[in-house]
Amino acid sequence: VLYAEALDRALALGQVRAEFAATWALWLGASSASGYGRAHELARRLMDLLDGDASREAMAVYAMGNTLVCLGRFDEAVRCLDRLPQMVWPDDAEWPEDAVTHGLAFLALAHGRLGQHRLARGAASAALRRARRGKSPSTCGFVWSLVAMLHVLHRNWQAVARYGQRILRCGTTHELALWQVSGQ
Repeated sequence: VLYAEALDRALALGQVRAEFAATWALWLGASSASGYGRAHELARRLMDLLDGDASREAMAVYAMGNTLVCLGRFDEAVRCLDRLPQMVWPDDAEWPEDAVTHGLAFLALAHGRLGQHRLARGAASAALRRARRGKSPSTCGFVWSLVAMLHVLHRNWQAVARYGQRILRCGTTHELALWQVSGQ
């Protein structure tokens, strides 16, 4: 309710930055729900609000790609998320989590679901490299969860167990939101 009110106020003021922030918050909630219709609608709105800001562009692309993966529209997700490797996540970004890194992990998953295993490994490797260089342990945990899902597709249970242990260690030492990881 608060984010919906914030969105109404941002729309009344005509402030793109405030509208983007409120829409992003609403998308985060909708992307955790089943069905994803509302998440897709909000991701489209985020894409419409792009104004040249690098972090907001990466966030919008990530939101749309994430939603398309969750909807099972893997070809579209790849086309959307393929923009991310050229993007730079600014050090002063408004959102603490690197949307480029998160998006690369979803790109890997989309490639994997399409049977494009070489491309999936490449995107996963890029996401893992970025996550290790980043400042957020929860980003590492999130990326590890998606890479583990790639290994599930290949029935590589040893790798799944290895990543699962990393996720659990990260969760107990850095208060990783395990409910989010388990949803992936």
